Amino acid sequence: MSGYSFKIDTGLVLPYAEKLKRSLYTYFESVCICGSIRRECEKVGDVDIVVVDDYDLDINLYKIIKDTFNTDVKIVQELCQNKRSRYSCKFDNIPVPLDFDIWVTNKKTLGSGILYATGPGLSNVVMRRWARYNNMSLSFEGVFDKDNNLIASKTEKECCNVLGWDYVKPQFRFKDDRYFGKYLDIMNK
Repeated sequence: MSGYSFKIDTGLVLPYAEKLKRSLYTYFESVCICGSIRRECEKVGDVDIVVVDDYDLDINLYKIIKDTFNTDVKIVQELCQNKRSRYSCKFDNIPVPLDFDIWVTNKKTLGSGILYATGPGLSNVVMRRWARYNNMSLSFEGVFDKDNNLIASKTEKECCNVLGWDYVKPQFRFKDDRYFGKYLDIMNK
């Protein structure tokens, strides 16, 4: 999540996100820009990127990012489930002062990782609540049954289907509260 309290036009941010994506492709099998950019929002508060690392490679993200932007960066690693991580990268001296969150997943959980990182945050909250309502759980790692067995994670559509949600393309997701309304109405009865 962005440490800045403002948002910047996507058009100003996209070249930096694309530049980092190209650099990351050198080291990771798959790289996907997610978050507000993937949802085609006019403004963004941070940049979310999901990368696939199936081999637990010891990749120096600090060096990749420093070399990409020719600047220092502060990186904070947060461990998620199953040793997967989110790296929050904070820049102060590139022209676009945004946080870049790099989410590391594997091929098996790529779909749920992209779904989660694409957001928005409210969607993640409502979807997790919906999963609990239906005796499941949902995280960046996938959809799990009541016994904590993984039941969906490969694609966003698969995760939505298992949850009983309509799959909506990112750019059309959550444009208004009616999308959440039908699920919230059912849970609140």
